[in-house]
Amino acid sequence: MQLTFSEFCAVMWRGSIALLAIVAVAVGAAVGALRLQHPVYQSTATLQVVGSDLSVLSHIDAITPVYAEAIQSAQTGRAAQDLVDGPLAQITARTFTGSPVVKVDAQSGSPQLAQQSAQAIVDVVNRQSDAGQYGFRSVRLTEIQPPQVPVDPISPRPALTLGVAVVAGLALGTIAALLQEAVRRRRHPRAQLAAAPRTASGSR
Repeated sequence: MQLTFSEFCAVMWRGSIALLAIVAVAVGAAVGALRLQHPVYQSTATLQVVGSDLSVLSHIDAITPVYAEAIQSAQTGRAAQDLVDGPLAQITARTFTGSPVVKVDAQSGSPQLAQQSAQAIVDVVNRQSDAGQYGFRSVRLTEIQPPQVPVDPISPRPALTLGVAVVAGLALGTIAALLQEAVRRRRHPRAQLAAAPRTASGSR
């Protein structure tokens, strides 16, 4: 079904009530979902692998994954649990190819607990590293950016969620209006053919 711009606008106008209803339903569903979600806060510690020997940098892609695995291990988590006031936050580690930087992310429903958990993990891993537990006695993780107490949650994001809901509602509403127009034209083909000569004669 091919429509001119004016015909498309007419279709949208005829289906405007349904379009608005679909957008309202989508936004309502998004609002309901936001109310059911609990806020999640993230605190991040930025670490750097340093060593007394400069040759460490040539093996950095083999060293940082070892520390990342240690950061996320159950053994480290159990040791860090004793250093925080509450259940340990969810811990993940990020490494970057060719870079000595390792990031520790702690996510929790409590901003204070997220910060405490990230710092506790860093302290435990450094203590284990100093003891030579990872096999790199000349290597240590230096904290170049300590974890901060987050102010805003990373989830949910109301503005993003509502924006997506509006866009999705408009898309679905447009599709519904076009389908409704296609059905109308199939049911009333004579009216469509009768409209064509009037348009042509009017253009003369």
